[in-house]
Amino acid sequence: MRRIVFALVAVAPLAGVVASMAPASGQTDQEAAPIFGVKIPPGYLAWSYDPLEESEKAFGRRQSFVAGPPKNGVQFMVKDSQKYAATDGWGFAQFNDGKPADEAAHNACFSCHAIVKARDFIFNRYAP
Repeated sequence: MRRIVFALVAVAPLAGVVASMAPASGQTDQEAAPIFGVKIPPGYLAWSYDPLEESEKAFGRRQSFVAGPPKNGVQFMVKDSQKYAATDGWGFAQFNDGKPADEAAHNACFSCHAIVKARDFIFNRYAP
């Protein structure tokens, strides 16, 4: 009996990971964000962190987690000084449920980031 439980524990998370990777393979054909034309990079995963139901049943508590549906508000910037010269070298993107946000959302990006121009328009600071 212990071997069966061990096998289920070992296989269930692997199956969840393989299943969660399926959406990533189709990302290269996604729509581009308006204005900047930025797409979600291939293999980029921005998904909810969901408990694996099979693991929870086996252990009686949350034990393993897998990627769930795409998150809302996935935002990123792409640096290309020639392509995005009008916005000081940055192209902006926001995706909701894997689809680009509307043009109005993208029009607001550069003006919002202008307050951190001294840090190359990047809000986050990382320790050296």
